[in-house]
Amino acid sequence: MPENQLVFESLKGSLSNVYFPGFPTMKHLQYTGEIKKLKVKVFDQPSRNDNLIIQVVQNDAKDTNVLAKELLGKEIFVGWPHLREAKVIRVSDNTKKYNCNGDIQDNDQRTFHMQSSGIIDQ
Repeated sequence: MPENQLVFESLKGSLSNVYFPGFPTMKHLQYTGEIKKLKVKVFDQPSRNDNLIIQVVQNDAKDTNVLAKELLGKEIFVGWPHLREAKVIRVSDNTKKYNCNGDIQDNDQRTFHMQSSGIIDQ
């Protein structure tokens, strides 16, 4: 394609302020960023250079039982940035487990820590 035909701007009529489920965007998130040397894993190898660390600002920290009422049985998107649709079947914290059928069980803190650290690679 000839260089003079390349377009370096949004096309007329494109919607830039709309959230499209399944397509990653940070436009609707509040976040902060800083450059740190943290050896973030990229393709299973720790990075050697500085990394841009982004933290999502959480203004309205909700209680777990409130989140459970809002999310259980609903479909959400997970796995940013390659989003996939998933159904919430359980919400838990280090003290309680909330299930779709309305059961609330005590959660063992040690078990919760082992399960959650399996999700987070430290």
